Amino acid sequence: MSVLDQPKICTTLPRVRDKHLLAELENHGIVLTDIGAETSPIRLLLGADVLGRILSGRIEVLKSGISAIETSPWLEYFGK
Repeated sequence: MSVLDQPKICTTLPRVRDKHLLAELENHGIVLTDIGAETSPIRLLLGADVLGRILSGRIEVLKSGISAIETSPWLEYFGK
């Protein structure tokens, strides 16, 4: 896998604060790992060529219209 380094690769992504969305995710057994004040900012952007290798195959389409796509467990700890 090749890696490119850029000082800035995207703009800041807001944290999920919608309590209804968080409840809906929880009802589907989906746990977000990047919520809360103590979480680090996102520092890695994966390309489509890498994404296909880490998808687990689980996709949940929520009533709110949000799609949750699960990745391989190792990604949760990537970079820590």
